[in-house]
Amino acid sequence: MDSIRRRVTTISPRRGGEYPKYAQLPVTIADKSITRDDLERTPFYCVYWETLVTRFVASLILHSQSLYYIYIFDGQLDSMIYSIAGAGLEGVFVISAISHLLRGIYRECSAGARCSSFVQSCWRLALIVFLVVTTVATILSDVGFQQKTGGERPDMWVVVSHIKNFQSGAKAEFKDSSKGAIKLVLGGITTAGLTFVVCLLQETRVISLASFMSRKDQEPPPLQPQDNNSTRMRPVQIRRVVLLLGLILLSTLYMVGAWMPIFHTYLSVAGSLVMSPRGSKQMSVALQLDPSVTTKELYATTTSKTKTTTASPPNVILVMHESLSGELMMTQESSVKATPFFHRMMKSDKEDYFVFEHARTVSGDTTDAISAIHSGCNPLDHGKSRDFAFKTTFATEFKKEGFDTVSFSSRGLNLEGTKWFMTQHQLVTNFDQTFDPMVTNDPLVNPPGQDDRELVKHFRAWLKQRQEEGNGERPFFAQFYYFNAHYPFFNYENRTSDSRLDGMLETVDQSIESIFHFLKETENLDNTIVIGTADHGERRSPSVYGRLREWSRDILHVPMYIHMPRKLFKTKELYENLRYNTHQLISTLDIFPTIMHLLKGTSQENYAVMDEHCVRGYDLLESKITPNRIAWSFPGVSKDISREKRGNMAMHTGTSSSLLHRFGWPKDNNLTVVEYAPIIGCSDHPETAHRKSKLLDLEEWKSVAQKLKGSSNDIILKKKGAYIVELFKGLGLDP
Repeated sequence: MDSIRRRVTTISPRRGGEYPKYAQLPVTIADKSITRDDLERTPFYCVYWETLVTRFVASLILHSQSLYYIYIFDGQLDSMIYSIAGAGLEGVFVISAISHLLRGIYRECSAGARCSSFVQSCWRLALIVFLVVTTVATILSDVGFQQKTGGERPDMWVVVSHIKNFQSGAKAEFKDSSKGAIKLVLGGITTAGLTFVVCLLQETRVISLASFMSRKDQEPPPLQPQDNNSTRMRPVQIRRVVLLLGLILLSTLYMVGAWMPIFHTYLSVAGSLVMSPRGSKQMSVALQLDPSVTTKELYATTTSKTKTTTASPPNVILVMHESLSGELMMTQESSVKATPFFHRMMKSDKEDYFVFEHARTVSGDTTDAISAIHSGCNPLDHGKSRDFAFKTTFATEFKKEGFDTVSFSSRGLNLEGTKWFMTQHQLVTNFDQTFDPMVTNDPLVNPPGQDDRELVKHFRAWLKQRQEEGNGERPFFAQFYYFNAHYPFFNYENRTSDSRLDGMLETVDQSIESIFHFLKETENLDNTIVIGTADHGERRSPSVYGRLREWSRDILHVPMYIHMPRKLFKTKELYENLRYNTHQLISTLDIFPTIMHLLKGTSQENYAVMDEHCVRGYDLLESKITPNRIAWSFPGVSKDISREKRGNMAMHTGTSSSLLHRFGWPKDNNLTVVEYAPIIGCSDHPETAHRKSKLLDLEEWKSVAQKLKGSSNDIILKKKGAYIVELFKGLGLDP
């Protein structure tokens, strides 16, 4: 009320006796009969608390879209109470700040057109615009994120990443569903407009109250002399106390997990300036090789140690498809038609192609999945275990052996300082050169990614430059990170399919084919091993839960393929093992030991698939995967499964089904058997054709779990992590 009083009593007429227009509407604020005495009689306490309550309600209107999704995805009473309290309270602070700045502008304008007043008013106006834009943008982003992830709350590093990629994220929303994006924006504008109207009506009511009191016929009672010793708090003191209590309550609610997207965003930005994601600095130190030692020197050292007189090792190419579902590619007729090259690889009579029909990812989260591919380790905790995953990438290993290394990414490589810092290192660290849209300036047709098919021209240019520099005799390791299969799913104008997903698959198939076509054209195909897979799949149909919160067969089943010329197999047994394994249960954890076998040039001891720190994979050249193999899926990098109380975990055996456990979430926790669809066009191996994998029911899965004790998988039981404990509880067993 003091600010209202100051605002009213400081208004003075301009030359000619006219009062400013803002002072004449909506009531005659400039009425000369209004005095400070009139305002002193205004019921301050009632109006002040009424204003706070009104702003609280207005804030709930502003957050109404997000609160709706919290109710849909969460719905628990305590969570809703915290969310409403947090949303309302942070809105009161934002609206009060904007109101305070507006009143400052009014005061400056009424004081005359002085230069200093004009500058101050401009600063205040800029701050108001900043608060309004960031508030509305934050809430809209939060609504979109909840829709995509099923109510997931982003941590600091996810928020920072979304801010960095805000423009490309907004483009992706409109590219995927322009109607949905327009509805989202219109909803945000509508709620923001209603919030403004409610606050304006309240301000009008306060001013009208002061004006009404000035029009009373009776004389005001004489003012009582002010008692300096009075213990009664003045309005200014009340506001300060309320502000302090509000800040304490806001911080307390935030720390107990109340939902406050605006406050969380500001804190995330501030925190990212002084903090780094846990492990990011250690990973940089652990991985970075001495830049003073050149690849040429490393290669010379390696060849002198091996004292080999044979030809140089083969080139190796790793292709990682972001969010590409093998279940989608290999079990749907329309998808098979959209990917003719891939399926020719499956059916090819040539002995150089190997397509693994039953590959499973470790997680629906990129940080887990790519780390598993690069390190062969899915951590069992976030102590020493996760450090094992930090310390290994393919570029590091190939660089040590003297290979030239190059990375091609369809997605912009600006993930440092975000949740995906590990992915950044796996795509950048110890590569001689990196190519991404920020380097190549290719258009972002699948924001924040370019068209995968464009990367091969940069590969061509790199090989040409390498040849011109006289380095053509050295082997190379090239990594491709493709993004067309990621949301919003790139489609091109000349696609033959009506389905958006099938249209995307056409471009994926063409990007794979372009690599093989170029290698054949440049006569490198016979001396190059190509390994391709996806980090995880994506849902083919809308769901109330995103892949981070609820897994499915579309997410767990990924494509995996290898091109390895027959002449590069040192023994017939290695070839037969790899061919046999194309029809067995495979994990993306198997890629690392297999590539290490290729890199070292000799077979290595096939270590256990689990140790005290990691779930690991098999060398697909050295091992013949047995039908009773147990594979695991859990988010070992993004979550600490030894401590987390909610999540997803899958146990795999056989090729027909998996046991999936969703636990600890507010809704729809269950233990289900995931059944995989038949592979279209598969050609069974003679040894496995008569042994079709059986679809297990829950009781049979219970029997499988009981047999884990005493096996190599017994280590995961001894860890007694929350994930495995909850899985066994779901089966009615004691871990």
